[in-house]
Order: sequence, then structure tokens, then C-alpha cells
Amino acid sequence: MIVLEEFYERAFIGHDVSADHHPRACYSLPLLAKLERKRMQCDEARAQTSVVDIVRMVTKEHGDHAPVFVDDSITRVGKERSRIIRPGGR
Repeated sequence: MIVLEEFYERAFIGHDVSADHHPRACYSLPLLAKLERKRMQCDEARAQTSVVDIVRMVTKEHGDHAPVFVDDSITRVGKERSRIIRPGGR
């Protein structure tokens, strides 16, 4: 599984599941931007631009094996319960 540098580990939210392909790492775009803002000591716009560059570079380099980047900002507002439905209701 292709993963980003250890610095971005806090933005790792899991991996995808597919019957046809190997698992791919999944990263939160808002958390990546937050980490990038801290790393670069810059404003939100510059951090977002840097994240776009990271996504393009990793996707170009690894193609279909590249991580999945998710805009999960709506679920990061407040403290919501997980909406993941687990088999057996647990």
C-alpha cells in the first residue's frame, strides 16, 4: 500500500476496500491542509495549493495504486457519530 510521508500520518483515515484491487490508503484533505499549514507556516490558501501539488505528484507517480484523497470536511464539523454501518449492527 502506498502511503505518504510519516509527517502526514495524522491525516490517514484508513484504507479503501475493493473486490478487484489491493487496498489503497485514504487521507483526509482538510487534515492534510492543516498539517501542511503547520509545516509551511503559511495561510490556508497556500497550504491547500501545496496539498493539490502533493495529490497530483503522488497520483502521477503511482497511478491506480496512489492513495485516495477524501474531502471529509462535513464530518469534521462538531462531534458526530460515525455513519459507518457495520455488519451485525455493532
